[in-house]
Amino acid sequence: MNLGHLLLIEDNEMLGSTLVDNFQMENYKIDWIQNGTDGYHSAASGIHDLIILDVMLPHLSGFEILENLRKKSDTPVIILSAKSQVENRIQGLELKADDYIAKPFHFKELLLRIQSILKRRTQQATPASMEKSSYYQIGKARFDLKSLTVEASEGNEKLSEKEAGLIRLLIAHTNQVVSREKILDAVWGAHSYPSTRTIDNFIVRLRKWIEENPSDPKYIISHRGIGYCLQNKETFLS
Repeated sequence: MNLGHLLLIEDNEMLGSTLVDNFQMENYKIDWIQNGTDGYHSAASGIHDLIILDVMLPHLSGFEILENLRKKSDTPVIILSAKSQVENRIQGLELKADDYIAKPFHFKELLLRIQSILKRRTQQATPASMEKSSYYQIGKARFDLKSLTVEASEGNEKLSEKEAGLIRLLIAHTNQVVSREKILDAVWGAHSYPSTRTIDNFIVRLRKWIEENPSDPKYIISHRGIGYCLQNKETFLS
């Protein structure tokens, strides 16, 4: 099972290839970019769970990438840099890096810090009311994610495990765009290999229950070429 989708922005060929191999062995999916300009565009796409960022890069420095990225995204960033002076660390943290690791480093330390950030991120993404109730009113539908049922205008229907998993994922990331890739990994699993069209068909079914006009959705919004976002309109019921 894929543990997360990482982005490595690092121009050192030997270090980059070593990290890619190690992360893949730990069951992470990882993209590797070797210059600042392409690295920024990939980071801004919103499809990654965490970014590992070097500072000294061709075209655009890691600090410039982070400064621009934080104007539009809160994706976790770990700076990995040979610039280990206190002022460099302070600059990185002031730019809202989640962590700063100086080179040379031990891979196990980097891995543990990534695991800690992703675990904390998952906990923060889950609304407190999700821990208290299995009932959610979204649009015209009332979901019970314990009994796997939905009450809609057409009557009560049974939810499949995949439908329940998809709605849970969207609720946990309310107001965030969830990529199709992340949906496939989280709901179907990394080794199931369904097509992205499968997700679209599931979204159509959810919209049928939730939306007053499924062809003009107000709750589950498509982001072309990326994924879907659940707008913050749901009511959690005790």
